Amino acid sequence: TLVLIRLPRVGGESPGGLAATLHEAREGIRAVLAKPWVGVTILQGTVQVAFAFAPSWVLLPIVAQDRYGEGAYGWLVTAQFVGMVSGSTLAARLRVRREGLVAMHGIAASALTGLCLAVPVALPVFALAQFIAWLGVGVFVVFWVTALQRAYPPELQGRVWSLEQVTTFALEPVALAAAPAVALAVGIPAIGITAAIMLVVASYAILIVPGVAEFGSPGAPEPVPGPAAAEVDPGAAAASPDLLTR
Repeated sequence: TLVLIRLPRVGGESPGGLAATLHEAREGIRAVLAKPWVGVTILQGTVQVAFAFAPSWVLLPIVAQDRYGEGAYGWLVTAQFVGMVSGSTLAARLRVRREGLVAMHGIAASALTGLCLAVPVALPVFALAQFIAWLGVGVFVVFWVTALQRAYPPELQGRVWSLEQVTTFALEPVALAAAPAVALAVGIPAIGITAAIMLVVASYAILIVPGVAEFGSPGAPEPVPGPAAAEVDPGAAAASPDLLTR
């Protein structure tokens, strides 16, 4: 059946093989550079994944086991999942004009995880912090993904999204590999505090760039808030840690 289906062409002809890949990569880079609010938000994600999220992913099961014993990590991950789903669902129903500002509030809330890694707290407190942190991530993901959908035509969205994912998670393998050694050298509390600081500072520092607070280019028509967010499946967002952040 698939052999008999003739799909419509999207855009013009492009060269094949490696040349096509490089051509599309250049188009994606040009598209991102044309909108500084997109580029700086992507770079923010790179910093936060490397210095906050990736170390937390490595250290969370270690801290849960050492501090609370068997089963604790499962509770923390469950709280994370429920928070992500709740945040994604909430964002799909929010009506706000400055989506970028709300999204930054959400991602900054992830600092709670770092603080709980640094400071011994009761397991229910840690679970609540995980819920709030990932509720914020869920809000960020929905607003960020729908902002990219609004900002670029369909023929560019795949290229921009690919560039966003590659750039955001470029340093993740290095951070994941280095986290245990760094923890041994400076201690888990130092990593947790650093992660919390990086999340808060990076989230709010980029608000000085025009367009970040609105998740849109200055002077562009304001989108109707809310309905576009419903295009993101909350369950799918929660199931993928990498969609997290972007």
